[in-house]
Amino acid sequence: MGLAALGLVCCLKLPDPIERDIQAVKDRSVPPGGWLIPSYGPGRGGQVLRAAWEIETDIAWNAFTAWVAVQLPEFQVRANDAVSLRLGRPLEGDVYTLTFRRKPAGQRRQIEVAFEARPL
Repeated sequence: MGLAALGLVCCLKLPDPIERDIQAVKDRSVPPGGWLIPSYGPGRGGQVLRAAWEIETDIAWNAFTAWVAVQLPEFQVRANDAVSLRLGRPLEGDVYTLTFRRKPAGQRRQIEVAFEARPL
């Protein structure tokens, strides 16, 4: 039994540190009353790792951008306008970029989120 358990532990896929970072950002970017709509990723294209998801919320865009900046204090605001918010974070020779884009929608507001990790 001990060897079987050891074999099982050896074969489990442990999450990559960047995948853990992406999941933490996803979890912290959904405001109260909102929900996450998974899209794709993470996936690699050359030296760039990308992931994307959508958020549905009732919060107005300006309130959302202020809220998410507080939720992700390790990221600095790089650009913010009426339809998009771009955050950046240098980390151990890489840079993480998060781009939030407001989508026109019905009663609930939809926000597209794109994550990129690339070498500096």
